[in-house]
Amino acid sequence: MARMVQPVPVPPPPGETVESLHEARVTGEFFLEVAEHLEGMVAAAARDEGLTALEARTLQYVIEALPQYELARRLAVDPPRVTYLVRRLRALGFVTREVDRSDRRVRVIAATDEGRQAAERIGRRIIETSPLLHALSPAERARLHRLLEKLRG
Repeated sequence: MARMVQPVPVPPPPGETVESLHEARVTGEFFLEVAEHLEGMVAAAARDEGLTALEARTLQYVIEALPQYELARRLAVDPPRVTYLVRRLRALGFVTREVDRSDRRVRVIAATDEGRQAAERIGRRIIETSPLLHALSPAERARLHRLLEKLRG
């Protein structure tokens, strides 16, 4: 029979209590639940356009032309993954991939008119169901935005 390993209690940092650590953990779990819900909304809206959530995010980032390396950074994916995403979106007619005029080593990705329209449709679907718009007041959204910026660092 496997022996259960008991977690080692971690003492709270200065200025914190066991209760505040518990509250932080529960808040983190809520945050992850909300993030999963929002990601599901994006995925559903993207599916209506025949895209994945990551492809929809890619399309949103390149509404304004962007170097491919910067797109990889913003998506937090490796360059081969961006290459795959761009190829797929090009095949659908949603983006272009051009050589940068000032640095021929750089490839610039930009949404086509069709890509911009798809991104707008996805955005409208998300707005229609977003708890950020329907459950929070403008003041609450502004406060949440400031708090998330603080967490992001």
